[in-house]
Amino acid sequence: MIPKIWHYLMRHFLIYFSLSLFTLVASLLSLRIEEIAQFASLGTSLGSTLAYMAYQVPYFLPQAICVSLLIASYLLAVRISESSELTALFTFGLKLNQIFFPIYFLALCFASINFYLINEIKPKSRLASTELIANPQLINPLQLLKINGVENSFAQVELDRDKQNAHDALIAYYHKDKERISLLLADHIHFDQKQLVGEGICTISTLPADHFDHLVIDNEKRISVPFSQAVMPKKYMKKPRPFDVASFKELCQSLYAPFGDRSQAKYYRRELGQRLSLSFLPISFVILGLCFGIDLQREKKARAIWQIGLIVLLTFGLLLAAKSLLNLPVVMAFCYLIPHTLIIGLSTHRIKQLKLGSV
Repeated sequence: MIPKIWHYLMRHFLIYFSLSLFTLVASLLSLRIEEIAQFASLGTSLGSTLAYMAYQVPYFLPQAICVSLLIASYLLAVRISESSELTALFTFGLKLNQIFFPIYFLALCFASINFYLINEIKPKSRLASTELIANPQLINPLQLLKINGVENSFAQVELDRDKQNAHDALIAYYHKDKERISLLLADHIHFDQKQLVGEGICTISTLPADHFDHLVIDNEKRISVPFSQAVMPKKYMKKPRPFDVASFKELCQSLYAPFGDRSQAKYYRRELGQRLSLSFLPISFVILGLCFGIDLQREKKARAIWQIGLIVLLTFGLLLAAKSLLNLPVVMAFCYLIPHTLIIGLSTHRIKQLKLGSV
C-alpha cells in the first residue's frame, strides 16, 4: 500500500507535470504551424494533415518531457518547503531520499518512456512523415500542380469535377541550367499510378540569341514523368538520413558493423550518444529541480531559478555542440556526459549546504 505522503507528493507532481507538458507541447507545435500549413497546401485531405501534425510531436516531445519534469519537481519542492511540510516530515525522522522516493521512481518511469520515444517512436515518425509526403495516393498531384505549379514556373490548370483529370493546361517554366524559358501546352493531364501523364503536348522553347531561329516548337502525342519529379517541391523530397531513422538495436550494431560505408560509423555513434544522453536526462532534471527547489529558510527564489536556467542552457548547449565534434569522439562523449555529472555534483553540493544551513 502506498503511504499517504507518497500519494500526496505523486499527485501534485503529476498535476504540475501535466500542465507544464501541455503548455510546452502546444507552444512547440505552434512553432511548426508554418511547416504544417505548407503540407496542407499540397492538396492533402484533412486526415493526412492531422496525421502529419501528429508525426511532428515526437520530434520535440522528449525535450518537452525533460523540461516539464524539471518544472514539476521544482514546484513540488518549493510547495512543501514553503508550507513547512518538509520540516514536519524531517521531525518524524524521515530522510530526504525517503521522502522523495516516489518522485525518483516516477523519474525512472519517465526516463524509460523517453528512451522508447527517442529510439523507437521518433525514428518511425520521421520515416512515416517522409512517406506521407511522397505518397501520391494521399496528395492529389493535379491539385498540387494547380496550387504550386512546377518549381520556377507558372501553371494554369483546369481540373475536372472529380479532380482526377485536368485539361487545357498551360505551364511556363524557367530552366536554370540551360538559361532558357519554355512554354508547355497540354490538352489533357491525368495521373496513372506514380506517373503524371500528359496528352496532346506542345512545347515552345527559346534558344540563345545567336541562333538564326531562337524558337523551338515540339509536339508530342503522349509524355509521362514521375509524380515526385514533376510537381513535388524539392524540400519535401529529401530522404531522411539512415542514422536518423535507425532503431536503438541498429545503432548498437553500427558500433561493430555499420551499414554501408564505414565512414558513416561516426554519425551512428553520435546519434547513439545523443539518444542515450537525452534518455537519462529526465532523472537528472528531477534531481536538479528537487534539490534547488528545497528552501528551508524561505529565501528568495530568484537565485535558484537563475542557477537552474544556466544549468539547463549549458546542458542543451553541450548536446548541440556535440553534433559538430564528429572527428573528436572523446570530446563528443564528454559533452554527453558532462551535463549529468554536473547536475549530480551541484545537487549533492546544495544538499550538503542545506544540511549545514549555509543556503
